[in-house]
Amino acid sequence: MAAMARRLSLYLPPAELKTVMGALVRGRLGYASAVLTPRLKKTDPLNAQMCFLQTAVNDVGRAMIGSRRRDMKNVKEVLEESGMPSVNKVIVKAIGTACWKAHTVTDTVNGPLNPLGNLLPAATPPPPPTPVVRELV
Repeated sequence: MAAMARRLSLYLPPAELKTVMGALVRGRLGYASAVLTPRLKKTDPLNAQMCFLQTAVNDVGRAMIGSRRRDMKNVKEVLEESGMPSVNKVIVKAIGTACWKAHTVTDTVNGPLNPLGNLLPAATPPPPPTPVVRELV
């Protein structure tokens, strides 16, 4: 992917390059987020795969901003400048979206769309705001 980003950077302006490469990488990460979990410990068995995936994202980000590994730029700066998300951010967002869908799904006439929605407690609406009374002087 990084090689493709470098080749495209010769022909595309930076804004279009960010759009194209962002869509490609986010699409691939979206599929990966379905099977991966956030990396919380270094002893995680999927740590090597996560590191490889994050390195690939970092390389694409570097290619998008015209930087190389030898420039020794901080990864956080590279991701911010290129607009690329970290792998953990994508995975946490996917997990949050799945939880939200499971909790807020509505039933149809044919039954529940998601049986997990029946197991979760119903969301209670927030209480109405209390009116503020001010004395006029």
